[in-house]
Amino acid sequence: MTKFKQLKKNSKHSLKKNYVISVLVAIVGLLFLSLYSSTAGALIIGFERVQNFFDSGYFATDSEIYFYRSGLEGKEVNYDEVFKLTDEELTEQGYNEYAIKYIRSIDPNIEDKRTYVERFKVRDGFVKPLLAFASSDTKILFSNIEDGTLSIINEGHFNVLTFTSILGIVFMVLFRILAVNPMRVGYSRFFMENSKYHQTRLGRVFTFFTHDYFKVTKAMARKTLYQILWNLTVIGGFIKMYSYKLVPYIIAEDSKISSRQAIKLSVKLMKGFKFKAFLLDVSFFGWNFLSNITFGLVGIFFANPYIEGTMAEFYKAIVKHRQYDDFYKEYLNGREHADEALYVEEEKDFYPGTRPEENSFAKQNYKPLTLVALFFVFAFVGWCMEVILFLLKTHTFVNRGTLYGPWLPIYGFGCVLILIVFTKTRLRKYIDNPIILFLNIMLLCGILEYFSSWFLEVTTGLKYWDYAGHFLSINGRICLENLCEFGAGGLLCIYLVAPRLNGIFERINKKAIIAVVSVLGLLFIADNILVRFYPRTGYGITDSIIDEEGNVIDKGGNIVE
Repeated sequence: MTKFKQLKKNSKHSLKKNYVISVLVAIVGLLFLSLYSSTAGALIIGFERVQNFFDSGYFATDSEIYFYRSGLEGKEVNYDEVFKLTDEELTEQGYNEYAIKYIRSIDPNIEDKRTYVERFKVRDGFVKPLLAFASSDTKILFSNIEDGTLSIINEGHFNVLTFTSILGIVFMVLFRILAVNPMRVGYSRFFMENSKYHQTRLGRVFTFFTHDYFKVTKAMARKTLYQILWNLTVIGGFIKMYSYKLVPYIIAEDSKISSRQAIKLSVKLMKGFKFKAFLLDVSFFGWNFLSNITFGLVGIFFANPYIEGTMAEFYKAIVKHRQYDDFYKEYLNGREHADEALYVEEEKDFYPGTRPEENSFAKQNYKPLTLVALFFVFAFVGWCMEVILFLLKTHTFVNRGTLYGPWLPIYGFGCVLILIVFTKTRLRKYIDNPIILFLNIMLLCGILEYFSSWFLEVTTGLKYWDYAGHFLSINGRICLENLCEFGAGGLLCIYLVAPRLNGIFERINKKAIIAVVSVLGLLFIADNILVRFYPRTGYGITDSIIDEEGNVIDKGGNIVE
């Protein structure tokens, strides 16, 4: 088998040839596939430190700042006892507000709803909780199980906390089975192609949402189930982690393989190579260490795609080594490889059938009626995202947004505006350049969000969002983090979601679409009229209110200086 040094050399070569896209793909793995948890944790700490440096001059985490100002240094504190006290009781015992915040920041059992929300409100936008999810999704899953169980024991009946805990469990399990698993196989597919084809596209990560989706999902679900069961034996779980290590690569190469066969094939391929795979993982310790001390930056911009590229090379090396073993020859059934195009001798630009001019999938024509329908779809999806995220964080259902109905117009307008500008104007050419497209989407959505915030504040006297304190915030209306989120969301919209929805709408009877859109349009207009007379405010809805004298009033009723 090829030595580790050569595998890593090949990976560096592939990364160099397709650097930007490889980094973007690795970011997808970080945010959505729960890979590179150490990078996610380091990024969270880095975000806090940078934000706090711009806020208060302290290059420190929130907890560290609270501790600096708490007066607790040098004092012996029985945290087991103080955790049980309310904020009022802590104040009576002489603890200042920073000491209380510090205590709450390390207390996993916060009951006060407002304190709990403030912990998560973060200047965190969407990426920070997503990173927290990516770095500890299993922990969050078991936390929901614990919360639901304890709420029944303590209350003696099924309650809201139990319901939201169950909802959190169901959501996470379904998300992993239906979304993460096919993306994980696509992720492996990208790096396998990238080892020989140096203009592999980002969209290859999502290829199994349209090709053999159910087979891929079933195979990965079986692998996950087996791994969970083996984890109950502790030692067996560690061993089987390496036995099943090649499953996503096997499925990525041959998506029609059965789930049982994929698992058995991985076990046989890894026989005699599990310890080598372990040593290969250990060999990246230095890069992971550098990633941690640079707050995840080395991981994002080099280590993560480099490691994944090496693993793809490791898989190919094992396949070539086992190519003439009886069990593998039986599987191939006369073929040289399951996918010959992945093992070409000479490096090429595009995997067959993926050259941009061969695939105009993203450059579709969106009819006016389809754009209206897409507005309601994206407005509803945006509302679901906001509600679910808030529900999982606070165990509280809140109808998020400015309107009473289940829609957030800014998501709908944003996605439709992106489609109009980048598929119906001369800017259409940037679809072939995802980096320039990303920057243009950031600019477009930044303008939309800024003026939406201004318009809502002027017309209602309410601040529905406030990014004051975020990194590179402009008047609290927009910030760099959210613009990056919009850029990433816009790419998903153009390259993946909108084209598929357009195809679905093309197959639906036009009169049916007109009828549904007409009803939704009337309800939407009525909703907008209603909020003119009865604006929506309150917990989880508005960040603050502007009084008649122009003062900003926070949720506690205090004037913000």
